[in-house]
Amino acid sequence: MGHAAKVRVLEGVVEVEVGKQTIARHALREGRYKRYILPEHEAEFRERSTSRHVLEEQFLRVGPSARDFVDGLIAEHGGAAGYHMSRILGLAQSTSVGRVAEALRHAVRYGAFDFNAVARIVAGRTDQPYAAPPAPAPLPARITEYLRGAGDHQRPLRAYQQMVHKLRKEPPDGK
Repeated sequence: MGHAAKVRVLEGVVEVEVGKQTIARHALREGRYKRYILPEHEAEFRERSTSRHVLEEQFLRVGPSARDFVDGLIAEHGGAAGYHMSRILGLAQSTSVGRVAEALRHAVRYGAFDFNAVARIVAGRTDQPYAAPPAPAPLPARITEYLRGAGDHQRPLRAYQQMVHKLRKEPPDGK
């Protein structure tokens, strides 16, 4: 990086020269416009790439909300989604994956699909460690009695008929 390089293609071989030194020599692969990464370069490519597809694979490891966030990010930003994923992954390295996972869940809830929104959420919650939501309480054995005590129940049909008559200012028996 930062140096001028010469690239030559000769008889099916690609050579890269920096200064007077050949730093890379690889066989040219068939098929135009198709990316190919040599196995010895794959780890570095994955680490440095801003390719959305490569980043998405890493991004989905952040937490359960990552899939929904990626879907919203792609819908809203299209080709720039990789940029946002890259910045969010950097944020996860500098803060914590748990905090970023919670911020993604919060961002999905409010439809805020970009790096700046996640960064603001993380910054606003620096004093609160990530806590998993509590497990739901078990249902009571006699659920109908429980629901009756909760206050929500089905009114009888005549109660609705009386309400209609009262609104129309009619006598309840229709006379």
